[in-house]
Amino acid sequence: MRFQPTLFTRFRGCITVCGIRSFFPSIENRTSLPDSVIAGAIARAENLWFPGLAQKLVHSLYPSSERRDHYGTARWLRKDLTVDREELASFILKGDRIVVEQLTLSDQARFGDVGFASSFTVEDTETFKSALAISTELPSLSKTLSVLVRSVHLLKAQRCYDVSYSHPELPLSIFVSVPHCEEPDAAVRLFESIVHEAMHLQLSLIEREVPLVAIEGSTYSPWKQTARPGQGVLHGLYVFAVIHQALEQLSRSDRRVRGYAANRLSEIRSEIEMLEDIQALLTPAGRLLQLRLRNAVGR
Repeated sequence: MRFQPTLFTRFRGCITVCGIRSFFPSIENRTSLPDSVIAGAIARAENLWFPGLAQKLVHSLYPSSERRDHYGTARWLRKDLTVDREELASFILKGDRIVVEQLTLSDQARFGDVGFASSFTVEDTETFKSALAISTELPSLSKTLSVLVRSVHLLKAQRCYDVSYSHPELPLSIFVSVPHCEEPDAAVRLFESIVHEAMHLQLSLIEREVPLVAIEGSTYSPWKQTARPGQGVLHGLYVFAVIHQALEQLSRSDRRVRGYAANRLSEIRSEIEMLEDIQALLTPAGRLLQLRLRNAVGR
């Protein structure tokens, strides 16, 4: 299986994401969440990362805690939890273990033009620790990240650029570049990349339970600066609305992120203001989500 990414640009970087489609290997029998659980989170959760929902979504995907705890990208690709994996580092976040995993060259080749980094330096480790530490200032977001992100893969990026990637066929894996420790705002930039990809994963898991898009159709994407399928635009709206809310909350208490947050908040608001109304393309749950997101950023 070959994974084909598409590209879009953002402030200080180039983010790599996938076209969204649903396919989940049948490692074991899965359960389904009641629609009311998803609808309740969308309608009533104060925070857009929907605290507590990730645990339910991942449990639905992986009912066995042993299988969840031993997740790995190579293991998922082969549907075999006994496959050895190369661990470059690991971090504990909210009691969950996040592994920096190095794929074999043959597995890397599945991802086409995605450029993998060949090392994880001491400086990278410290930047990663700092990014995770930022997340702990928002405890419910930190827990959401720890549940959704079990394997991290390192990507190459030019200086002062950030690259990240995720794919719904890899439900607990993200791919990110780590800014050099001497670059401006290195830790908060990495924090944003982690949140960005984790929220793509969460929305893909939500879509597995409750359809959000009713009909095919395209609309303008301010992130791609071209017409994109409504599903992809909804994903963009979701991840950037979450980032907006997280940075807004962090900027109230953490002086280290205020300058970065001020710039990003303004950019995200401007981008979302350019979005066309896509309600006609969405299911009732999708319309409710879109309304929540736009209201949260626009207020």
